[in-house]
Amino acid sequence: AFEHKTSQIKFSVKKGEGLAEGTTIESITIKDAQLPTGFDLTKASDDEGAVTYAGAEDLTVACNDYEITNTNAGDKVGKEVMIKPITSNTFKVDIKTNNATYQNQTVTVTTDAVQAGYAYDITLTFGQAGIELTATVSEWQSAAGSAEIQ
Repeated sequence: AFEHKTSQIKFSVKKGEGLAEGTTIESITIKDAQLPTGFDLTKASDDEGAVTYAGAEDLTVACNDYEITNTNAGDKVGKEVMIKPITSNTFKVDIKTNNATYQNQTVTVTTDAVQAGYAYDITLTFGQAGIELTATVSEWQSAAGSAEIQ
């Protein structure tokens, strides 16, 4: 039986109150992410050692200058990424738009940690004063989260 050993992170953006027209999102960077690099088949039954990971480093998700126009549901931006689960229920992101850079913003999920087998939908709501982050989980197992950007 196959079990997902990574956490999936997906981003979407939403236009909030007072956002300047023409604002585009250039990139989202997950701080200190660990990407899977392979499988150690000698530890296939060992949940801790079955997947091998690269060292922690910043992972940039390109958003191709996506214009933030939707005020209802979030529009998906960038590609989903799979990272090593995180023992905390928070992680940091840097977000770059054509108007501003938001550094070390905290994303909080509703599970006890960023867990393997979960697909986290992170919604970034951009207002003129800052960003509001909301996270939910889709498809794999269900969970949610949020973050408030100041």
